Amino acid sequence: LVVLPPIRYVRWRYELHDDYLDIAKGIIWRKRYIIPFIRVQNTDTRQGPILRAFGLSSVTVATAAGEHVIPGLANDVADQVRDRAAELARIAREDM
Repeated sequence: LVVLPPIRYVRWRYELHDDYLDIAKGIIWRKRYIIPFIRVQNTDTRQGPILRAFGLSSVTVATAAGEHVIPGLANDVADQVRDRAAELARIAREDM
């Protein structure tokens, strides 16, 4: 309970590129998700009572294959990431 959450936090990465969202996570077994913005259907932020108490939110990016979550961002950062991802998805759809 004391050791694992900080290690998980350090091993989380996300990057917004012009064409895709790159998410990497995992301590022993690393998982990396490359989500092209052309496939993104919806972006939103979620906040439960515990996250709300700490001023945090999670960003959810939905595709036809499922949902990908970027957890534990500050509220203003989560809003910026959500808005930027939605804008890049809109641009990707217009370019088709």
